[in-house]
Amino acid sequence: MKEAIARTKDFVEKLQELRKSDISLLKRNAGRSLSESQNAFSIFYRIVPYDLSKTQEEICFLVSTLYGLNPNSEEGNFGTTMGKVCLKTQSKSVERRFSMLLDSKITFSHVGGTETGELRYRMRQNVKLAASKEVGINWFELTKDLLGWNSDSRNTQIRWAKAFYTVIDPEKSIMESEESTENNR
Repeated sequence: MKEAIARTKDFVEKLQELRKSDISLLKRNAGRSLSESQNAFSIFYRIVPYDLSKTQEEICFLVSTLYGLNPNSEEGNFGTTMGKVCLKTQSKSVERRFSMLLDSKITFSHVGGTETGELRYRMRQNVKLAASKEVGINWFELTKDLLGWNSDSRNTQIRWAKAFYTVIDPEKSIMESEESTENNR
């Protein structure tokens, strides 16, 4: 586990150290799979860890293409980011978009590299929205979370939902915390 975290951290650090021209080229591939990308292999394979599965490579490629859309950093997970966006916009549509993101799927065929699901599209949409509201992203946390996206437990989606609602309704979070403390007595 420690090795996986170190590799993820190394990937994100290398991504953040890329030249602006390389980041721009990756950004132009946002929304594409690795097999559909144009002129990105030489940049991507310089920064991605070796020995990844096809799915892990695609997730890292997704993150590397999204980074150029919003290179600003922020604390917390992506739920926190989108909660801050929701507060800035005061719009229910952000909550709806975020909910659709949480229900997004992504799967890859190991033959031909075809992809099903809408996670790539939904992530691009939400990252661009966060950028337009000047809310940054914790890129290490995002990469780590997306690498665990397909887990049966859906831990990433649960953590993001909790973070989102903690940001947009902190009073409710405090009440729930007090209730659970009272129930444990």
